[in-house]
Amino acid sequence: MQELRRGFEKVRQELGVREQALLSQAADLTAERLALVRDQVKRTSTTELDVQGLIAIVEYALEEKDPYIVLQQSDRFETSLEMLRASGRTRELEAATTDELGLFVDFDDAVDSLKSVLDFIAAGEGVPGTLRGGAAMRVLREVFESVDHDHDGKINKGELMSSLQRDGRVLDMLKLPTAASMHCDGSNPELFEEVFRRIDLDRSRKLSWPEFASFFGRSFFGSNGEKPPVQRSKVELVRDVSRLSSEAQTKQDELAESTREAERLASMLSKAEAFAAQQAAASEKRFRALQEEAQARDREHDAKLKAVVEENAAKQAEFEARLQAALERSEAVLVGRVTKNNPPDEERALRGAAAGTSTRPSSAMVSRPMSAGRSRPGSAEPPRQLYNNRAVSRDDRSKDGMGLRLQAAGQKVSRRM
Repeated sequence: MQELRRGFEKVRQELGVREQALLSQAADLTAERLALVRDQVKRTSTTELDVQGLIAIVEYALEEKDPYIVLQQSDRFETSLEMLRASGRTRELEAATTDELGLFVDFDDAVDSLKSVLDFIAAGEGVPGTLRGGAAMRVLREVFESVDHDHDGKINKGELMSSLQRDGRVLDMLKLPTAASMHCDGSNPELFEEVFRRIDLDRSRKLSWPEFASFFGRSFFGSNGEKPPVQRSKVELVRDVSRLSSEAQTKQDELAESTREAERLASMLSKAEAFAAQQAAASEKRFRALQEEAQARDREHDAKLKAVVEENAAKQAEFEARLQAALERSEAVLVGRVTKNNPPDEERALRGAAAGTSTRPSSAMVSRPMSAGRSRPGSAEPPRQLYNNRAVSRDDRSKDGMGLRLQAAGQKVSRRM
């Protein structure tokens, strides 16, 4: 499993390197395509403003994810224009055209102008003079700066409203008949808000110069400019860009194929990881089952061992009790025998009285002690001997010997247990 994982990881790294290489190649193709346009513009343009303006328009077109939006033959070009028009971004193209090239036109006019510019460039004629700003651009810029009271480069609603209400020169320069035409006379603030929102393309609540020129510049173009001629010849620039775009598409297809391969390998790796996780879970489950089974067996063994120990302890206690009872019975038997063979003094006195003999000892017997180990002649008491430093009878010795033997036997049995 580790070898499989390392193999998948190596393939994934190789695909990642390949993917980065393809992305880099695609980026290089895009840069090459844009560089081609830049070179064409620089070779045929007459002013830096024309160069920067046209490059800005082409860059805007390239950002639309469709390199043919401007540089395309008529059928695809018209389709791209319809997509751009449907996206609601035509005003942005108008504003960019106005800001960079000084074209005060609507979307359709801007498209025709761009086509004409490309045709003029490809033919080596440079940028048409009618597209190079001029007096109209300078006048409109002066109006913008006069309305921008705080000179921060932006016009807010208050500045526009006050300028249109109080400065008739601004109305004249913007070709507006009255302030009411912009709804800025205070009679209908909602309509003025709507007009301002239409001019404010980026919704910043302030009008930039491109936004201002795009909205108010159409009247300037109609009065002071001339619409450039439209030419739709096929040019070498379009063919070059088409070739580069085809190569870029091929690279993109290769990138898509490598991406699908990476996804397939990633899916295989994911399945392998899932299988490994499943096997690990099964092994863990089996291990836990075996562990629980072993623990159950240990508990059962401990219970049986405890029962055996308790049973042996009970048997030992029972044996000791029986042994103790046997010792007590033996002792009782011995005591009974001693008592029978050696009755107490009262019993002997009664027996002597019944026999007609006095049991009182004579003065001679009292005054003369008997020697140890010897009995008085004519006496019924058996002779006594010294036993454990005391005078005991033979029956007493028998009793003590029997007790000692029984005690020794009990200890031997206990040791065997």
